[in-house]
Amino acid sequence: MMSSPGGEMCVPFSPIERKTSLSRKDVRRTIRALARKGLAEFHFPLMDEDGYFRGAGYCISETGWNYMVDLDAANSL
Repeated sequence: MMSSPGGEMCVPFSPIERKTSLSRKDVRRTIRALARKGLAEFHFPLMDEDGYFRGAGYCISETGWNYMVDLDAANSL
């Protein structure tokens, strides 16, 4: 999992592009659609472990997290 709720682990578009092999346009469109549905949330600024500014990104929302947990439970039946 590349993300966690509450802004704890947010991800910029670039790592998502690399991991999924999607174009930046497709990643942007998909993540913003998830955000409009309340499944992801935008955070700015992002800081690394040393406190340096690293840009902006998205993370899964609490609603998105709960949705994934429910999907996982349904798939394990």
